[in-house]
Amino acid sequence: MIKCAWFAGVLCGVLATTVPVHAAPETIDGAPVGPPDSHGQASLPSVWAEPAGAQGIEPNLLYAAALSASGRIANGRIANGQAAPWPWTLVVDGRRVHYATREDAQRALDDASSDAATDLAVGLLAVPVRHLWFGGTPAELLDPARNLARGAALIAVGLRAYPSNPARGIGQYRAASDTAAETLGARILALAAALSEPGSGFAASPVEAPEQSSERPAVPSPASSGATAQDGPRIRTVVARHQNHCIAPDKQPVAALVEAAARRHGVDPAFALAIARRESAFRQTAVSPKGATGVMQLMPATAARYGANPRDLEQNIDAGVRYLRDLAGMFDGDPALVAAGYNAGEGAVIKHGYRIPPYRETRTYVPRVLESRSEYLQCRQP
Repeated sequence: MIKCAWFAGVLCGVLATTVPVHAAPETIDGAPVGPPDSHGQASLPSVWAEPAGAQGIEPNLLYAAALSASGRIANGRIANGQAAPWPWTLVVDGRRVHYATREDAQRALDDASSDAATDLAVGLLAVPVRHLWFGGTPAELLDPARNLARGAALIAVGLRAYPSNPARGIGQYRAASDTAAETLGARILALAAALSEPGSGFAASPVEAPEQSSERPAVPSPASSGATAQDGPRIRTVVARHQNHCIAPDKQPVAALVEAAARRHGVDPAFALAIARRESAFRQTAVSPKGATGVMQLMPATAARYGANPRDLEQNIDAGVRYLRDLAGMFDGDPALVAAGYNAGEGAVIKHGYRIPPYRETRTYVPRVLESRSEYLQCRQP
């Protein structure tokens, strides 16, 4: 069972680790999107459990959020296989559209992305493109696995920000105001609670009915349409492109761990690599005069906050990247402020009016991080 990490008393009693079969089985690269149709009740598959578990939230909560965001509804009810999250979904200026294939969704996304004023959200969790931290692209959100990882991270940030108001915390990732966030979060919680009742049919009111559907009358599953999570350009890693000499060979094993942690926690790998480079030159043996330790130069208080042993290489990197993720949530994904917060502490950035603090070290550190990030982004280019 995946345990709720920091809101156990609020949600764990509501959300079970299994759900009844109210949703049609769809697949992502062969793995079911909805609960498998067997024995009336089944554990959510790893496609939901893994991104939820990485953020310390229940899989049912993530599934409910996706069903609310992108569920396809038939006859107004979620029962007898009549609804499931749909990965090829766009929400454009509040209008939700389900597309038959990933290719159709990509074409529509390209058109919508050309309008800078468009309010746009993408994929299973309808992740708003405004949450693309540190240079991600809207097209990446059509990758179901990456969409779930990013959305789970955003929900987790919201729940940490509002530990006494989980509805507001859950709804923050999609809503434009606190009131709208509470309404959305309450809807998701209600849907999750309904999903936790074995064998019950229930009205689909918690799920937002789409304003519009694809022009095609029959919408095939991702498997039957041939669209899978492997379609489209594959992720180009920074570390693997040795020919660019972006990272010295002796640094590549550590850099690979940094990049993996960044992808796991929804942080741009190039940014995480830039932080590690400027903090320690990828050296786990690095210790600062102030007591910061390891690759990510964790201070004792930061290590304790994330339950990490800073002398353990993987724990050091994982905690540092989680800190970057949380700083991104605090500072709306502004890379300069995130870098400043990592160097001087989030309190210093807030104290100085959400600006880079006027400290010589920080004023030098931030542009160096951004320069390194730019270099690593260039490594991704073909």
